[in-house]
Amino acid sequence: MLLGRALLRGVNPWLGQRAAALVKGQLRHEVVEARLGRPLDPRTDTGGLVDLVTHGLDALDGYYAKYLPQLLLAVTVPLVVGVAILTTDLWSTLIVVLTVPLIPFFMALIGWATERRMARRWAVQARLAHHFADLVAGLPTLQVFGRARAQAIGLQRIEARNREETMGTLRISFLSSMTLELLSTLSVAIIAVSIGIRTVNGEMDLTTGLFLLVLAPEVYLPLRQVGVHYHDSAEGVAAADRAFAEIDAPRVGAGAARSGAGVAAGDLAGDPAGDLAGGPTDVVAGVPAGDRAVGGPAYAPDAPLVRVRGLQVTYPGADAPALQDLDLELAPGEFVAVVGPSGGGKSTLLAVLMGFVGPTAGEVWLGGVPLERVDLAAWRRRVAWVGQTPGLPERTVGANVALGAPDAPQAAIRAALDRAGAGDLALDHVVGDESEGLSDGERRRVGLARALLRLSHGGGRLLILDEPTAGLDPDTERRVLTMSETREVRPELVKYLNRLSDTLYALARLAEHRHDLTEIEKIVRESVAKALEADQLVAETPTGEGFGLDHYDLDVLKQMAEAVESKAHQMGLPVVFAGVDDGGNLMLLHRMAGSLLVSLNTAVNKAYTAAAFQQPTADLKDPSSPTGDIPGIQNFEDGRVVVFGGGLPIFVDGRLAGGIGVSGGTPDEDSIMVKHALSTVRKAR
Repeated sequence: MLLGRALLRGVNPWLGQRAAALVKGQLRHEVVEARLGRPLDPRTDTGGLVDLVTHGLDALDGYYAKYLPQLLLAVTVPLVVGVAILTTDLWSTLIVVLTVPLIPFFMALIGWATERRMARRWAVQARLAHHFADLVAGLPTLQVFGRARAQAIGLQRIEARNREETMGTLRISFLSSMTLELLSTLSVAIIAVSIGIRTVNGEMDLTTGLFLLVLAPEVYLPLRQVGVHYHDSAEGVAAADRAFAEIDAPRVGAGAARSGAGVAAGDLAGDPAGDLAGGPTDVVAGVPAGDRAVGGPAYAPDAPLVRVRGLQVTYPGADAPALQDLDLELAPGEFVAVVGPSGGGKSTLLAVLMGFVGPTAGEVWLGGVPLERVDLAAWRRRVAWVGQTPGLPERTVGANVALGAPDAPQAAIRAALDRAGAGDLALDHVVGDESEGLSDGERRRVGLARALLRLSHGGGRLLILDEPTAGLDPDTERRVLTMSETREVRPELVKYLNRLSDTLYALARLAEHRHDLTEIEKIVRESVAKALEADQLVAETPTGEGFGLDHYDLDVLKQMAEAVESKAHQMGLPVVFAGVDDGGNLMLLHRMAGSLLVSLNTAVNKAYTAAAFQQPTADLKDPSSPTGDIPGIQNFEDGRVVVFGGGLPIFVDGRLAGGIGVSGGTPDEDSIMVKHALSTVRKAR
């Protein structure tokens, strides 16, 4: 018997740890699968989710290795020992029957309090993890604006709250242990006193008394251990509850938007509206690919690639549908631009096409097959997706591109990079954590190359682009718009993109707030004509209408910054000076002591706007008025477009070289200082 008990004590922890490892692995797999099966929502508590699948589920070790085995013993051992006591002494049995129920009763009362306290502690810990992850992600921005220390103080407050909740849970745990120990000790003491009195009076022999004294503690010991190990398991149970909530969450429900998205379709080679709408908006493109299978039921070769009829999507808990009565038909070889107001359901539509969100009403057919009958895993392998920030794991550029088609040869990978405008990147260039080692533009090009490789070698049939030209230079923009060696963008559009690509981007943003696409096309066409006229004028005027220099580099910008600071001292104004290149990328940012923090962004935005529109920012006041050509343009791009004085474009040999901006005074004062900077440098030459 003693050997068997020792063997069981040794095997129990091993079996518990093995069971815990299996359950944790399965739960982690199901949580990740459930998360990947739903749209990626920027509001998701990423820090809390990471904490859940790592530290949180690790707490299940206590539940499976200690609590469950002890719970089994607590059910069986008291019954077996109780029967042995019953066959020996009735009075001792009566004491056991009266006192044993007190232990689970008080254990339940304390357990409920522990459960509530543990749920609070888990919520605080998840909040701490989320806050820390958010703080790390935004640390560069916080440092620029001098708010890093304030956020550190906030993090300390949350950490202190987490410490208080942890100590509160430990206090309840110690109280529980004391209560169970007290009840068990008193119960055994009552049995011992009863045995002693009867032994002295000759009512019980010594052998029977010793037998009962040895067995009595064994009745209460498993119950006491259950109470102790319950607190080891409480955190794991709370984590498991959240894991089950994540797994059981409805598929439709993340990233809800408001209704009102419109769809404009056009063949890239023919319809100019289709060309222009396919730039910075969301784009889906059908790629001719023969009669490949979609997965599940056979793909109908004569059917449209995508057909949507009366689509409605309503998210759980939402009062209004995210999409309502939407019709769409996409044929192979066709480009479709999804246009609508911010929050209008564009992302919801793309999520439906990817199979992440199911329709509340209406019909969705993929390759002639109803959505509910499509093998979604196979369908997604036919989709080439490029998001605004493509995810690039820590591996080489070539390996990242090869994710689109793992069996593709090296020559195909290199060709995809060339077509995406990333031909200068080496295949063995290592991409670090968070795409370290690549600029934002290079990151997007690698993501685009990956999508192109899937189309050419990975069986891709549907290309989905989320604002494909945002943040790219004009040359790469043209590559993205052509997307094929057999399709060329019209020469006037190429020239327009080369000269005013950011204007096109702003006009496309304007389309999100105005549903009259005909009017938007008219504005774009008029802007193209004006841009071409301006291009001719600049070509005839080497100095770029008074804003020309013989060269433009960092040394020139430093001279301008010194001139601005000198002029600002004379005027008694602390200001900020900024200079950007022809792609709108910041080259120099100079802040005088005492200038406002808000002037940092404003100066950069003035320089960016002057370069984007190739004219002084003060000249945009009338066009941006309600009766102008581009009304309300200053309200888009989070206020990046500035329509008051303080920004000038810079030309070299009649070509745009960049822009400069000053902020800190009134628009007129800023204009005086920025013009002084330009004239000072020109005189020095």
